[in-house]
Order: sequence, then C-alpha cells, then structure tokens
Amino acid sequence: MVAACPANQAPDVSIASALGSLLHVHRLIQSSYWRLQALVRLAPLYDRFGLSRHRLNREIRELAAHVGTSARIVAPDRRTPSERFIALADEIWEAGDASRLPEAQSAFARLTEHHRPIGAAHLARLELRFRSVDAALARVRGIREQGRRSGALLVVVRGAVALGRLELAREIADMISAAMMRERALLAIAEQLVARGQGRHAMKMLSRIAMPGLQAERFWLYALIRHRGPHPQIRHWRFFPDAMMRASVEEPAWVRVGEARPPVATRVELMRAAFFVGLRRRFLDEDCFPTDAARIVSRYAVTPAARRELVELLRTDPDVIEAIETLGRFGTKHLAEALLVEYVGRCARELLGAEAPAALCDGLTGRTASSNDPRSIERALYDEGIALSRESRQRRRVLIAIAQHCIRSALTAPATWTAPVIDARLRTLAHLEGELARDALAKPLATLPLPSAFALPVIETLARLDARTAASIVLGRAEELRAGGTDVDRALVVIEAHRGVPVGFADAYAAAARRVGDRFLGELSGLWRRRNGGAVPPLVLRSLSRREVAPATPQDMLDELAGTVESFGEQGHVEIVERVASERGLLEQLLVASPARVHDRIRGWDLMRWRMHLYSAKSVYSGSIDEPLVRRCARRIGCSPALLASGDLVALGAAPVRWLRVAGEDYCVRLLDKRRDLLTYLRFADVPVRTCYRSDLSMWKSETQAHTVAAWKDPLTFCFHIERRVADAYVPIGFSFGGFVDLEGGLGVALNGLYMKNNGAELRFGVIDAIERTFDRIGIARIGITARYQSRGPLPTRYVRTSVALTRLRALERDGRLLSDSFDDVQRDYNEPTTVSHLYWRRRRE
Repeated sequence: MVAACPANQAPDVSIASALGSLLHVHRLIQSSYWRLQALVRLAPLYDRFGLSRHRLNREIRELAAHVGTSARIVAPDRRTPSERFIALADEIWEAGDASRLPEAQSAFARLTEHHRPIGAAHLARLELRFRSVDAALARVRGIREQGRRSGALLVVVRGAVALGRLELAREIADMISAAMMRERALLAIAEQLVARGQGRHAMKMLSRIAMPGLQAERFWLYALIRHRGPHPQIRHWRFFPDAMMRASVEEPAWVRVGEARPPVATRVELMRAAFFVGLRRRFLDEDCFPTDAARIVSRYAVTPAARRELVELLRTDPDVIEAIETLGRFGTKHLAEALLVEYVGRCARELLGAEAPAALCDGLTGRTASSNDPRSIERALYDEGIALSRESRQRRRVLIAIAQHCIRSALTAPATWTAPVIDARLRTLAHLEGELARDALAKPLATLPLPSAFALPVIETLARLDARTAASIVLGRAEELRAGGTDVDRALVVIEAHRGVPVGFADAYAAAARRVGDRFLGELSGLWRRRNGGAVPPLVLRSLSRREVAPATPQDMLDELAGTVESFGEQGHVEIVERVASERGLLEQLLVASPARVHDRIRGWDLMRWRMHLYSAKSVYSGSIDEPLVRRCARRIGCSPALLASGDLVALGAAPVRWLRVAGEDYCVRLLDKRRDLLTYLRFADVPVRTCYRSDLSMWKSETQAHTVAAWKDPLTFCFHIERRVADAYVPIGFSFGGFVDLEGGLGVALNGLYMKNNGAELRFGVIDAIERTFDRIGIARIGITARYQSRGPLPTRYVRTSVALTRLRALERDGRLLSDSFDDVQRDYNEPTTVSHLYWRRRRE
C-alpha cells in the first residue's frame, strides 16, 4: 500500500520494497488527470531500473486519450538570461551529469556583465559538486560587488547542504560578510539538521539568528523540531504573531536553490493541518481533527509548492498514504489525489539515486538466480525482478504458483517466514495482476484459519487487485481476524481507498464495531447483501453506533428498517413525500431503511441537502396531478385510474426486476417504484455515465433538479435502473426513463434513451428487450427510443428511425394548466401535438 519501508529492513531490501510499492500508489487515484500526472512521474523509474514499460505506456496512452491532448499555444519565454541560466544549472544539478558542466560554462560566457554575477553564483554551485571547493570559491571571489558576492556564497552553502557536507557549509557561511545572507545560510544548515533528526544541534544554530526579518523563519524551524519530535505539540502556534509575519523579509529570487517554497504563514497553517491529521490516530472517535485539517488544506494547499511542503510535513506520519487519504475522506478528494501525485514524485526522485538489490537486478536482466530457496529474500527479490521484466508474460503462471505456495505456508505457519520475503511475494502478485493473482490471495484468505501476522498485508495486496472481494472476505471474517491480532479497521481503510466499499464506510464500521461487535456486523452485512445488494451504507452503520439500545439481532434490525417503508401503507407517492418532509425523524429513518441506490463514486448527500431536495419535490409543480388525463390513459390501458395515478406499473402487471447474463456477467433491469424506491428515484441519474441530470454536474441546480422531481412526480413517467453484479451485490451502471405518448389514436411509450457505462451491443439489446417485455405485459405495443448525445449506441434491427406525429403526455399542472415544457433528449414540448423525426420505433416484435 505504501512506499514507506520498515526501518529494520536491510537497505537494499528497503529500496526494493519502496520501488515495488511505489509502482502501485497511482491505483488510489481516481481522476484521469492526476493519475496521468502520477504515471508520468513514475516513468523515469522504469528507465532507471530497466523495468518493462509495456503496461505503463498502455495506461499513459489510455489516460491521455481520456484527458485529451488539445493543442496549446506556447507562450514566449519571457525569462531573463540569468533566470534561464539558473534553470540550466538546476537541470544539470538534478541530473547529476558532470559531462554537461562545459555546457554551463559556455552559457555563462555568453551572459552580459549585468547577469554575470548571478550566473557565477550558480556556476560555482555546479563546480562545488563536479570539481572542487577551491574552484567554487575562486568563481565566487571573481564577483566584485560585495552584496552579490555574499549572495553567491549563500548559493554555495545551500549547494553544500544539498550534498550533505554540513561542516563545509558552516565554513563557507562564516565567510559571508552580509549579516542577512550569513544568517540565511545558518537557517539552511539548521533545517538540514532538523531533517536529520538532530534537533539540539539545530537549536544551537538557530540561537545565532538575530535579524528581525528572519525571526519568522527561525521560529518556524523551532516549530518543525517540535512537530517532528516523539510527542508533537500545538503550543508553538503562539510563536507566530502577525507582527512577526509582517516583519519577514523575502530573499532575492536568484539565491534560491531548487523548488520555490510557500511563505512562512502558509507553512505554519500546513503544519497545523499535519498536526491535526496526526491527532486522528490518538482520538479515533473525534472527526473534528481531520475535518479541520481538510478545511485548512483546501484553503492553503492550492499551489504545487504548498502541496510539496505539506507532503514533506506528512512524511513524519507512520503511514503517509493513510494520512493523505484521511484528508480526502474528510475534505476534497481532488486535492488528496494532487497530494498523492506530489508524494509519488518525491519518492521517485529519491529512488532515482538509489541502487537496486543485486537479486532484483538479476531477475530484471534474466541472469541465473543466486539462490533456489523460496524462503530466502534473494530468491523472492529475483522472482519479483522477473515479474517486472519483459519475461513476465512467459513465466506468469509459474511465478503465481510459487507466490501462492509461499503465502499459504506463511498464513498457516507464520513463524517460519520473514516479513521481507512475504512482502516481496505479495508485490510479485500485485505486479502480475489478473484473475490468477487475485485467486492466489483470495482463496487462502477465505479458507485458511487466520491467526497470522501476515493476514493484513495479504488483505492489502488483494485490495489492490480486487477491493470488493477483499471487502467481502474481511466483513465475513472480521471477528476471527480481530481475534487473531489483525487490524480490521486498518484493512477497511485500505479497501475503502481502493473503492471496495463506499466512502466513509471504514470510519462508520469502526464506530459500529465498538458498539455491537464484529459478529453482529458480519451477519448484518450478509443479510443486507442478500436483501438489498451491496455493502451496508455508512449511514446505517453510523445510526447503529449512535443508538441507545442496540437491536438484539441483525434480523430484528432489518425488520425494523423494513417497517419504516411498510408504514406508508397505501399512500400515494406525493403524499409520502409530504409526510417525510414534515414528520420529525421520518427522513432519518428512511435514509437508513431505504437509502438511495446510486453509484458509490458519487458523493452522498447529508441530511440538510436531502431536506432541501424533498422540499423541492413537494413544491415543484404543486398544482397537483391532472386526474382527467390520468383517467383517459387508464381507460386505454385497461386499468384502475388509482393504480396509474400512483405510478405503480408493477401493480399493472409489469415485472419489478428482469435478470440478464451478458458476456459472463450478471445484470438486472430494475423498474423503480415511486414509493418504495423514493430516494433512489429522486437521484435516478446518479450513475457512472455523465448526463446533465446528474446531481454533481453544473446544470443540476439551475435546471435538471426540477426536471428530475417532475419525472418522479408525474404518474405517466417511469424510470429503469440498469445494474451490474459486482461480487454478490448489484451496483447501478445506467438508467433509462420516459413516458406515455399519444400517437395515431393509440397509446405508446417514448424513452429518452439508454444511458449506460457499458455501451456494448449485446448488453444494450438485452436491456431493450427487458424493457419491451415490461410494456408488453401491460399492453403497450408501440415503443420509441432516442440514440443521441450520451445515449448514442447500437439498437436492434427491429427499431427503425421514423417521423411520427405524437403528443407526449405528462399529468402535471402548474398554475392550473398542464405542463407544456421540459428538458430531455426527446424534445422540450409536453401535452402539445408535434412531429418527432429522430426517434427509433418498434412496430412489431420479431
């Protein structure tokens, strides 16, 4: 999961662990843009260690095509000659390429007299690294102006600090004549001492800082020492009064070395956020700490420099990835992904200068293994090298079989195995991926007894490959895992990060487990999946953890929840919303008893947003339903007007669910009920495919929220959910909604389209056939459908595009008049005769 390595591993093993784990961090990133940025930062590692780039290049191509590569106008280079020379010096320094030093000297010779002192400072830095100290100091002594010479010595000091030569840096700092530049050099040395964990030496160095304009930087380092200590404190925020911040003096841009840093005030706030994230480990029940941290980060970590600073502060956390994911769970997921990109880039730059273990290199290059003992770290790293090489496809099955044998043995007899060996075997399976690698982890976890120290790393690796399978195993065996010493809460955090359970599930489960125990929650999860499909919503778990009296059994709890929906009795769907919006506590019960079935990647709604939405559902087109129009349609169908007025097509003979199997996967087409599926119906478009009806897009508040409510409120409009089976649950992947139309004296149906994530012909034909059978049961023969915009896709050959005169029917009144306008992919007119030419119509069943 993480690229951080245990401190007790040998250095070469730690490098292999960091490299292998870092290659998979990008899987936590959902956004195509940020994931592409992470892969680009990982690309130099593949070239540095000779890893196979087949999968990396394929992912980069796919993500680039998804993000888009529109042409951009290249802005002219407005940098000064000295700024261009500094950029060249930084590039040579980062590459560590001594052969390019003559190139820098040639560029320096072309500088004018005005820019030459700045160029000399950074050329001296390069000569310090690639030639000698004397050459660097001789270059600085050639600068005539005393102020520029002091700045150049500061640049050389920072170069010596970057090389880790602190004694040399101290000697050069004492040569600086300007007090401000000399004390800035001391600050650079003190910060490096803090990074090394030598806080006492750093404090002695800071005691020499006397310039008023540097006191903010000085106390910042004092705070950093306390933050990185064994017991972080929060009292040091008092060291930063506004007057100190205002007195801070900015240094000249040309004396900076490396990447720019945010102002001290921003760094202070980011440190406070990192401190709050650390408090999350000590106070698990207090959500205020990560919430405050996320609020601070969303305000201050808006630039790449600020995000890099925050990542450095978070790296003191035992698990950096979990700290970043905590910010994502309680704040902005987009910002957390940007932090992950910075973390990947930082770790990748550090690994570029490291040497891979010899055994890993032997596997990468195809040389003979130095050991054949599967329990040895040399053999484990050798096999991992093969999994990362170009030979991985040919030897895939053998590598998976060996890793599976080792993992099964480690789970049953953990004392005979070492953690580095098992970590290497798990990374090998993560590199190889696929169904075989997943089964090699899932089967032992599902069948073997698990009082093992290796259960948690096996679960984390399975979460990378198949998070939903990992969630099913952990929830089913949570009590056994916890009794064996496995951190179940940590396992669920990892699974949630890989999107195996809904957002917020891990924290809600931890609180509920402390209230009712793992066995209760395991039985509840199984019953919930069989009854409702999917994982138990976090809202249900949070409600359970707050109850004063816990239910006796999970079945009692489900029966109690089911009673909430059954209490509606024979009330119509409009009366139900009025009751839920006005009756105290009923909305909370309904959110727990029958939560909205939406895609788990779309953020859930809080109680306040649901109240506002239900108020809209109660008030939009509040002139009620036109009963004469409903009666006319009921006579044509041959049913009771009361049944049609409630929008209950199931009572008219339609099947509520139809099951499909396409390409080896199970799907269902679910006819949403306006009463029992109330909350789902009011968010029916919240599925993976992007349409203007989705609640997280820009048109929702301005237009489509009202049209969604109208589609639910109108008894002549209906909606289908298309769901795919994932593990033992069904998740929504698409929808189709439409209504009745009057055409050529008869009654027909016009569908707005078929909006699905999987747009293959076989699945579309199966879904359309299921919808047809629904209306055949109630005697509707004429069916039309659109296939444009987001619903574009293949249709069965029995559907022919025909121009038809029709009247779209909607039995909603506004100000005493029938509704006449709407917004969808068919047309904008309702209850008005019109001619439509872009619909495809089925005239008869083949």
